[in-house]
Amino acid sequence: AKAYQQSKGVMKGVLDRVMLGENFEIAAVKKHVKECVDSIVRNQNAMLMMTLIKHKDEYTAEHCLNVGVLSIAFAKFLGYEREQLEEIGLAGMLHDIGKVKVPDHILNKPGKLTPEEMATMRDHAKLGYELLLGKKDVAASAIDVAYSHHERLDGDGYPRGLSDHQISDYARLVAVVDCFDAVTSDRCYDRSRSILDAYKVLMKSRDTHFDSTLVTKFIEWRGIYPPGSIVEMENGEVGIVLATNKRYKLRPKVMMVLDELKEKRRKERIIDMSKLDLDASAHTYRIIKAIPNHAFGIDLQEYVDKGLSIAAV
Repeated sequence: AKAYQQSKGVMKGVLDRVMLGENFEIAAVKKHVKECVDSIVRNQNAMLMMTLIKHKDEYTAEHCLNVGVLSIAFAKFLGYEREQLEEIGLAGMLHDIGKVKVPDHILNKPGKLTPEEMATMRDHAKLGYELLLGKKDVAASAIDVAYSHHERLDGDGYPRGLSDHQISDYARLVAVVDCFDAVTSDRCYDRSRSILDAYKVLMKSRDTHFDSTLVTKFIEWRGIYPPGSIVEMENGEVGIVLATNKRYKLRPKVMMVLDELKEKRRKERIIDMSKLDLDASAHTYRIIKAIPNHAFGIDLQEYVDKGLSIAAV
């Protein structure tokens, strides 16, 4: 939590300086990318759970950081080396830096954008490219990702309408992560949706928008109920996933926080679904769906503040 909050502060500082037309230091971002890589190597589930805690009023800074963190962890799963993890993390954190130059009334518009407003919004990719091109110590891969993360395999993306073979591996990876984090976040024009809903969006657009292999690998890596997920049981109880079970993916370890009537339990109860723990009616627990943070009044931040422990599995 400490590493995540410090990194978010750095990202907010960078975005604020860009908005004011001031110079910003890439060195500070690189330093925090290294710390995020270290944290993910130690216990990636703890850092990844932090990416599920969203604050609508801090969306751009959180989204940039989340895409960086998720990209590092996903790249680690794919077998990238340490140096590449840092490159990918930097690219992920800076991918949307151009959005700071988009007028607020367009960026934060709650309704549908007009064609003219959409064109201005889409300019953020080119604006980000131009911002980073002027920085001496930014890797070419980060500049490319800022420019190319909205390109599509079928050639219908923007800003250049690149086709499949013209889109880099890093841009393909960040595009998948970018979509996942956006769908699971509260935005000015859309409420956050569950992790499963995000997977459906990715699956629907594989081969046209997203790299099919990366989509499959991403879902395999994150799993159906990753740590930090909020899940509703068949009997009505609600809990927070603490750890996944590699052998039985639908039977994680869960901390039950709401009872059958959706009221907060006086004392949380931890169940291990792989051991077929029973509910009050002597039935085995079964998850019926994953729900977004803040559903039924549950706030992940509250439990992190109380010392929620996410297992390193």
